[in-house]
Amino acid sequence: MLSMANTLLNVTLDERDKRILLIVFLLILLLLLLLGGLNRLLNAHLEKSAKDIEPPLASYMKYGLVINEKELKKLGEDKAYMMFFKDATIPFITMLGIFIVFIIYCAICRVDWTYIFGVYDDIMFELTAPTTIIFGIEVWADWPTIVEDSIIIHNNFEGYIAYALFISFIVGFFWYLFASLRLDARLKRVEEKAKEYFTDKVEDTPTKKEDNNQEKKEEQN
Repeated sequence: MLSMANTLLNVTLDERDKRILLIVFLLILLLLLLLGGLNRLLNAHLEKSAKDIEPPLASYMKYGLVINEKELKKLGEDKAYMMFFKDATIPFITMLGIFIVFIIYCAICRVDWTYIFGVYDDIMFELTAPTTIIFGIEVWADWPTIVEDSIIIHNNFEGYIAYALFISFIVGFFWYLFASLRLDARLKRVEEKAKEYFTDKVEDTPTKKEDNNQEKKEEQN
């Protein structure tokens, strides 16, 4: 350990190494800022989505459809799952439709369905860059570039089907993921509002507010 520490202390960096370290530091900083921004956007989106469940909950209370916290949570959860199924229907139907077309095409044309893996491998580009050694580790010394002719595009029906299948599953996956996150946020809001209505702030429920307002109007008259 001591010898390694002494070695690191005795290392002298030239201008290029310093520039590389600065670029690496800036890239890491940029990545952290990007992740932080995306996290804030996601939290804001989930908070907004969670509020979509509040109007139905208020309606259940207003029209006397529930008499306790358990019933409100049950109706609220059912409504949240209905909203989830509505959100997830489009990506599911899209993925299923393209998958059915793919299966029918392979069956009619007698095409081995495993050809899609070769198509996907052809679009995976290769990167190349000059390297240097820093602290005994080989790292890129410059911005990487795409190797020429490393990407092969299949301009035929087989290629189009493979690309459509890949894109639909990627989009569908993230669509379903966000729908699941919205569901979780709404279920948590149902839990919070049910406790608020029946335990912490019974006097602030929608029906109570309307009754209090009505009593004030009668007193004024």
